Amino acid sequence: MFSRDLVIEHHGQKIRATNEMNLPLADFNSFGLSSNAKLYIDGDLRDSSSANLGDGSRPLLSGSVQHGDQRSVIEVYYQSTLSAVKIKVCADGCRIAGDNF
Repeated sequence: MFSRDLVIEHHGQKIRATNEMNLPLADFNSFGLSSNAKLYIDGDLRDSSSANLGDGSRPLLSGSVQHGDQRSVIEVYYQSTLSAVKIKVCADGCRIAGDNF
């Protein structure tokens, strides 16, 4: 099992992106990765997915944060390999934390 947890602060709000990925050893030839990704904002679960993580070209999770009278869209991208999971967090389309991919 691979797990990854990324915690950042954006405009005073705590953003946490997590992932747990299991590789079923009994069916290794099918490469059936099981994933559990979650996005928390200020401790509240805002989005989750059990979809395959993919290549990181599209966000898997999203939510929004309010700061003053402005709202930012938070998107979380995941990229998986056999040995690691990369996480990138973007606000309004700009990378604010995580891996560079």
